[in-house]
Amino acid sequence: MSLATLLKSIEEVISRAGIAPARTEAEIIAGHVLGLTRVELYSEGGREVPSADAERALELARRRAERYPLQYVTGECEFMSLPFTMREGVFIPRPETEVLIETVLEMVRGEGIAPGGVIEVGTGSGVIGVCLGRALAEGGGHPAIVATDISPAAVEAAKGNAYRHGVENLMQFIVGDGISFIKETDGGGRFDLFVCNPPYVRTSEIGSLEPEVRDHEPRAALDGGEDGLAFVRRIVPSLPSILLRGALVALEIAPDQGEAVGRLLTGAGASGVEVAKDLSGRDRVITARMA
Repeated sequence: MSLATLLKSIEEVISRAGIAPARTEAEIIAGHVLGLTRVELYSEGGREVPSADAERALELARRRAERYPLQYVTGECEFMSLPFTMREGVFIPRPETEVLIETVLEMVRGEGIAPGGVIEVGTGSGVIGVCLGRALAEGGGHPAIVATDISPAAVEAAKGNAYRHGVENLMQFIVGDGISFIKETDGGGRFDLFVCNPPYVRTSEIGSLEPEVRDHEPRAALDGGEDGLAFVRRIVPSLPSILLRGALVALEIAPDQGEAVGRLLTGAGASGVEVAKDLSGRDRVITARMA
């Protein structure tokens, strides 16, 4: 089978499942199996593909057609133009979360500060901590990032991604409930940056999500309870006990949660609450300073 024929066959399998853009996903799957770039997939379209490779690519396409997430199919996910290793049972990062990182970095750089103690709760695959670690280190900082997650699988994935991107020496990973870790932290406030992408989907909305998300991604990373704020409501009151005075707090939120999360932060003693929007003009990130 030629490479061009294989690409078309993969596209047909995916397209029949109603997944779009099928061609783009076919390119990703073929490129993953064959180790080729998108340009090479077309410039070498006439080459013969070994039967074992062709069958492997078609097998992955059939798996994808069952609405299994593409990132789990390939074991890869791109985030902020960087490749991250993905695995089943680990939350798949969304492009919207890039706004969280960009907002934090903009504030840090704009104020000329270099946070040393960083805590991220619910690290998932580690993309937030890794990207922050890389950027802060490149800017001359020496961050010490503590990343927690209740899922051992997520922590293992995050450790691997930290190593992959050369920030393993900047990060400490802890398996366990982030709330418990915060409450048990000794020595009082030692962090000057708290960052989190909490579960914020309302329980009633889980069933309406795409099957890739609803049926395969970890529920604990999605379900924010009746109003989507259960996790935030539990964690925010503990922040003053672990954060330094003036510490930056940054959380990703659903577009309709800014006012409610702002009240929770203010109630915990934070000030200077601001909301940043995503590329669609919707509220996406809320920031504040601990008094």
